[in-house]
Amino acid sequence: MFIPKISIERLSPGLYGWQVSCSEEVMDRDAGDTSIADCLDHAVDVIPPNVALVEIVYCDAHMATMPVNAVRDKAMEVARQIKSLHSALVETA
Repeated sequence: MFIPKISIERLSPGLYGWQVSCSEEVMDRDAGDTSIADCLDHAVDVIPPNVALVEIVYCDAHMATMPVNAVRDKAMEVARQIKSLHSALVETA
C-alpha cells in the first residue's frame, strides 16, 4: 500500500508551493499559495477519494502521517501544528 505525500515548501515570506506525489510519481503541484493551510486545501483535493492516509512534509521534514479526511476537514488546525512542530525542530537544530 502506497501512502501519497503532500510536500510543502516556503518559497518566500507569505508564499508557498506544494506537490502531491505517490511512489515518487508527481500527481500534481502548484506554487503561489499564501499559507500552509491553502496548500493543504488544494493538495488534498488531488488525492483520490479511496485513499485513507497522507504523509505531510514541510521544508523537507516529515511532519505527520494522518487521515486524509482530517486534513480536508481541519486544514487550518493541521497548518498550525505544522508551523509549531517545524519551529520546534528549527530551534533545536
